[in-house]
Parts: sequence; C-alpha cells; structure tokens
Amino acid sequence: MYLCTGKPANYATRNGLRFHVRHYDPPLLFASNPSFCKAQTMARLCIPLLSLFLLTSHATTTRCLPGLTQPLPELSTFLSLLNSSVDLCSQTQRGGRTILAPTNNAFAAANVTLGNSTTASPDIQALLSYHVLQTQHSAAAFSSDTCGNFFSTLLEDRTYTNNTGGQVVESCNGSILSGMYHKSNIMTGDIFYTGGFIHSIDAVLQIPQRYADVVTAADLSDYVALGTHTQLTTPEMWSSTIEVWYSADTTVFAPNSPQYSTNYTGWDNLTLAQDLEIWQYHIVNTSVLFSSDLTNGTTFTTSAGLPVTAWQDEAGELFINDAKVIERDLLHANGVIQILDRPLDPNNTHARPAALDIEASRTNAGASSSTTNVSDASPSASSTPSTPSLSRTAKIAIIASTVAVCVIIAAALICWFCFRRRRTIREIRSRDGQRRSLVQPSNVWHDPLEMSSETATAEMATHHNMWEIDGSRQRRSRLEMPAVLQHMGRRRAHELP
Repeated sequence: MYLCTGKPANYATRNGLRFHVRHYDPPLLFASNPSFCKAQTMARLCIPLLSLFLLTSHATTTRCLPGLTQPLPELSTFLSLLNSSVDLCSQTQRGGRTILAPTNNAFAAANVTLGNSTTASPDIQALLSYHVLQTQHSAAAFSSDTCGNFFSTLLEDRTYTNNTGGQVVESCNGSILSGMYHKSNIMTGDIFYTGGFIHSIDAVLQIPQRYADVVTAADLSDYVALGTHTQLTTPEMWSSTIEVWYSADTTVFAPNSPQYSTNYTGWDNLTLAQDLEIWQYHIVNTSVLFSSDLTNGTTFTTSAGLPVTAWQDEAGELFINDAKVIERDLLHANGVIQILDRPLDPNNTHARPAALDIEASRTNAGASSSTTNVSDASPSASSTPSTPSLSRTAKIAIIASTVAVCVIIAAALICWFCFRRRRTIREIRSRDGQRRSLVQPSNVWHDPLEMSSETATAEMATHHNMWEIDGSRQRRSRLEMPAVLQHMGRRRAHELP
C-alpha cells in the first residue's frame, strides 16, 4: 500500500484504521485513507491559488491607491471600477486627493449600470471623477453645522459639466450634497493612503444635470408658469435662446412663487426683445455665484448688461435687489441656481429689500432721538439755528487743506533744524581752530635751565593759557608746572649774589 506521496511505508493498525508510521522523533502518523488523500491534494492545489488571488487583488487595489494597508471589502465595487479607469487611477496616485467612495450597498441602491468590460465607460468614468476631490480634506471638513462650503472635483469633462475648475459638491450640516440636493453621509472616514484620504459614504453622488432638466426635476412649476407669459414658453426654449447651457460658469436667479405664476399679468403683451431682457437680467454668465459669494452690498453684472446687488439682513437672509433667496445653491451642469420669491425688474436696478430700509429707519430714528435729547438739555442750543452739514466734496477739501498745512509746517521745522545744526557745526569747527592756534606754540618744549627768567615766565604763561583753552591737556600741564617752578627757583638761587 502506498500513501499520498506514492512511497511504500510501514503501517500500524489502530481501531480498524491503518496508519503509516515514520520513525521521527517524535513519531508522526499519517492516515492512508484514500478520501483523506484527495482532500490533501485539493488543499495543496487550492491554497496556492487562493494566495495568488489575494496577492493579485491587493496589488490591483494598491496600484491606484499606493500605501493602502488595510483591506476594504465593503468598497470592492468602487475599487474595481477605479482600477478599470486608467486616467483616474493616475490622478489618484498623484497625491493631495480626497476620495468619496460609495459602499457596495450604496451602488446596489443606486441601480448604477456598471457593465462587464474591464474598461470603464464614459458615464462610469464621469461618475467616478465626481467622487474624487481635487484637494485633500479630512472627515472633519465635512462635519460643519453650516452650509455653503464647496469642494471642486475631478469632473471636468465638457460633456457633463461646464464649470471652470470642475464640478463641485457641498458640505452642509454634516452631510455631502450633490445634484438635486442629494445627500450622502460619511460612514468611515480618514482611511489613509499615500495620495490622501478615503471616506466611505452611504450613497452614490449624483452628477448635476442640464439647466432645463434641473428646472423640471426640481418642480419649479411657478417659474415655468411665469415663462408662459412670455414668448419663451418652456425652459428648453429660454435656456437655448439665452444660452444658459452653452455658457460656462452660469448663475441663474429663478423666481418661483405662487404670486408670480399662472395668474401673473405683469409680463403680458411684451415684445420678444423685452422678454429677452427680462430673462437675461436673471442670469450672470461670468461666474458661479454660490451663497457664500453673495456678500452684503456686492454688485454683479448680468447678461443684460445691468447690475444686480446682493444684500444680507441682520437675520442672515440673502436678497438679490429686493427679491429674497428662498432656496440656495441648486447645482446644474454649468453653474448654480438661486431660487427667488419674486422676479427681478430690469427697470429698477437699485431696488433694496424692505427689511434693510426698516433697519435704516430705526438707525436714523435712534440718531434723531439722541439729538433731540441733547437739544432739550441745552436751552440755548434750541434757539441757535442749526448749521447746515457740509457736502462730501467740501469735507474732502478741508481735510486736504489741513494735511497740506501740516506738511508745510513740518518741512519748515526740518529746514530750521538743519540750519541750526549746520551753524552749530561751523561754530564748533571755528573754536577748534582757535584752540589749535593757541596750543600750537606750546608744542615745543624748552628746558627751564637753559632759559632766562623772562623766558621761563613766558613759558609758564603759555602753559597757563593751555589750561584754559585745551581741557584735554590740563592734566599734562598740571604735572609739568611744578617742575617748571622748581627749575625757576633753582635758576634764581644761582643768580643771587
């Protein structure tokens, strides 16, 4: 009898089973049952194949996501699609990216047609690109309780979007918003790989659609009904006529209110040119203006060449001229839609919201009441006629004159200081010259023994002048003076009879 190895061996019988005995220390027993041999053979074949599959699968995953160490079985669908897109795979390898990866359950719920090809279709590539952000952000960047934080994605294909810098997603109240306000939440965040972060999300992001499709899908029925009062009766007609779809970076202000709907008659009997001017006044085709860009008092030029102004009241409500923004940041393929509560009037470009006028009147009332109290407290002030306020031009002229006078005075002071300094320097130099002329004769020293009394007396007087003129040489003169007097005394002693 031969074992699985095919080699003869010695056997031992135990409980009706035959065991092969090899003489090792300690001895090992191998069953010679044929079923066991088959299972052992299958295991020897399957284990290497399974290991090869796992190694290949991990190598494929890490090819697009270098440095990824942990397995991500819940993201296998997204990772397999990512591996099938060569261009996007190279983008994720560059670094500084954020990947919003839907889970397998998210793909199943979205009914996305994945296809069986090893190369991703254009629609799948666009969808995957919309899930990769251009910059690196941790999960904390999407946990803010506020809205209006937008992040650009790698979706830049003009077939699907016409936004400069790529289509965007929004972080709003801890969720991620995509087209049609579709909400996705982060399940597992901050999965690190060499190129950035991976955040698994519970829903597939939706790419924003064309402007006309978004208007229909968002059920802006009053906005559509308002258009029936013009010669541009459908969203497709006015979007093609005013080139919303063809223009890049387009912001549309869409009035959607029952007050301005089917029963509205303010736009009846208008000419086509007037209709075009109205629709163009509701569009800014030079930039995408998200709600975070509509700061108070900012003015933008519309397609009609007329300005609109963004306002914000104390409660944080946004207005375009006098129209309130009731829904913010509805994305479409090449921009954003800001939904208003009333249409804009191109004949009244300086309209302001009534709330701001009320706030201004309250401020003026408070200022006038304080002025009244001051006048009541001062009887003489009430009898004195009020001085008319100066115009802005007069105030500017007074300020300019004051500044000019200050400059002239400062220049005069500087000139006077420089003149005085130069005069002082000249006086000091003149005094130094006098000192040098007085000190110069004393530089030659004569022995008092060789001088007459008259000469010694003159020498002593010269040294006395040095004490008064040159203070730096007083020490030397004081030390030399006793020697001079001593020699003079000796000379006189010799001269006595």
